[in-house]
Amino acid sequence: MLEDLNANVRGAVMETLGKLEAATLAQHGAALVAMLEDSNADVRCAVVATLGKLEPATLAQLGATLVARLGDSDADVRQAVAQTLGMLEPGTLAQHGATLVALLEDPYAGVRGAVMETLGKLEAVPTLQLGFADGLPCRSPCSEPQT
Repeated sequence: MLEDLNANVRGAVMETLGKLEAATLAQHGAALVAMLEDSNADVRCAVVATLGKLEPATLAQLGATLVARLGDSDADVRQAVAQTLGMLEPGTLAQHGATLVALLEDPYAGVRGAVMETLGKLEAVPTLQLGFADGLPCRSPCSEPQT
């Protein structure tokens, strides 16, 4: 059914798999990862949402695979990936911080919001990764000029 010609069927399969317990779902990890290449963006979103139901340790093993989907052509998929990465433990998530920070330039507000929420789960994001040339945080336009 994962290879059904109808995207609605493939999406329904993903939703059904998402109802499985995390341990059972993990047994289907390879098939789920393969579905990240589906031609239909809704199916890819459903796959990412389903992967987000894995235990953080299992999800961590798929971190690089998920990060690669941050370049997806569909904004909803990028947003879903950013949200799913937020389920990783902070130490694992930090490994992908620079890639997430780059998505703060995404043209879609939903993606940027999901990235901000995910980055907010980190204890600290080095200023260098945020791209401040002088290493200093930027001030609000309303900030008082420093003397």
